[in-house]
Amino acid sequence: MNTAFAIKFWGVRDQVPTPGQETYRFGGNTPCLEMNVGGERLIFDGGTGLRVLGNALLAQMPVEAHLFFTHANWDRIQGFPFFVPAFIPGNHFHIHGTATHEGKSFEEKLVKQMHGPNFPVPIHVMGSKLEFHPLEAGDILDIGAVQVSSRLLHHQHQAIGYRVTYQNIAVVYATDSEITEPENRLALQELAAGADVLILNTPRDLAKNSDSSLWRPLIDFAEEINVKKLLFSSHDPNCDDPQLEEMEVNLRRSHPHLQFAKEGEVLKMSA
Repeated sequence: MNTAFAIKFWGVRDQVPTPGQETYRFGGNTPCLEMNVGGERLIFDGGTGLRVLGNALLAQMPVEAHLFFTHANWDRIQGFPFFVPAFIPGNHFHIHGTATHEGKSFEEKLVKQMHGPNFPVPIHVMGSKLEFHPLEAGDILDIGAVQVSSRLLHHQHQAIGYRVTYQNIAVVYATDSEITEPENRLALQELAAGADVLILNTPRDLAKNSDSSLWRPLIDFAEEINVKKLLFSSHDPNCDDPQLEEMEVNLRRSHPHLQFAKEGEVLKMSA
């Protein structure tokens, strides 16, 4: 049995970090997901969870990894300046992201984030090798034996979703999707059809309205496109642990294949 596909959640919170006693079970760091697959390390999004991942990687240097960003909203990039391995010579990071609506490259967004007074040192102080790879929605990349394909899933946010395929396993990371728009729905359908795992963002404003009608379209959609396991991440920052736990328990009664992501959780799959 080949178990060379492992996913670990380092940040599962949307918009803003939410540390505290009420959120420690699910976690308060903003989005960051690590995949170790086919001998390659892939990292998706650079929220504050990237800082925690970076600290864990210090015991494994030198490190080479591919960082894929879904979009340039602050909760997806705010951990990058605190990613310690990027400051250490001998490490090597390939950075993938699309241009913004204004035509600025993803490299420009990360560089600007570290300009003063936002951050005490500029990006060129990072001593690792940083290779920026401009990404166009629809691009397909082969990284060793791993294939990463992409789709534009949210036009307003210029947000990208990714499908990672290795041997006969496919995992889709799509944590800024909006299926109420026909164009976005079709794009996600094309990206995620038949996936072993689909990772979606939890519905917005859950703290105000946790009605099952918010979940039904997402669950039905995943079933229609034959997704085997549905995970929700990028949780509402206003939802505490008891609220998320109650929602997960209620949903799993009729949908046992469904799960809410927790920080530090590892999912292993066999080819």
